[in-house]
Amino acid sequence: MQLTLSIVLSIILAAPPVGELVVKIPAGISLKEEEVRTELPRSVRTRGGYDRIEIIVYYFSQGIEKFSYGDNNAMKESQMRGEIKGLVKLKKNNVLRKALFLTASGTDREEILRGFCKTVAETLSRQ
Repeated sequence: MQLTLSIVLSIILAAPPVGELVVKIPAGISLKEEEVRTELPRSVRTRGGYDRIEIIVYYFSQGIEKFSYGDNNAMKESQMRGEIKGLVKLKKNNVLRKALFLTASGTDREEILRGFCKTVAETLSRQ
């Protein structure tokens, strides 16, 4: 019985703490916190034992649709990819330990956000 209890306690105590995940979006960026959180977990386990993870989205563009006229007055349409940029702050005991800049792009809003969430999740799993 003591051996089982010791094993269970050692596994629990050896596991890194769960970090709180905070998403911040400054005014002026046409994005909502719920949209960014769609594919992000509420809390994240990191190898570094960070207790607070802050994601600050500082740039978001859905892309640019360009219309131009070519030879014989033929109209051409082109789409430039949208992009999202964010700063990820990893904190331990309310002290900044690491800052990461992440970027993702895509052809529409959903693809951009999905790519960003995937990039964040993969990056955090390595920290």
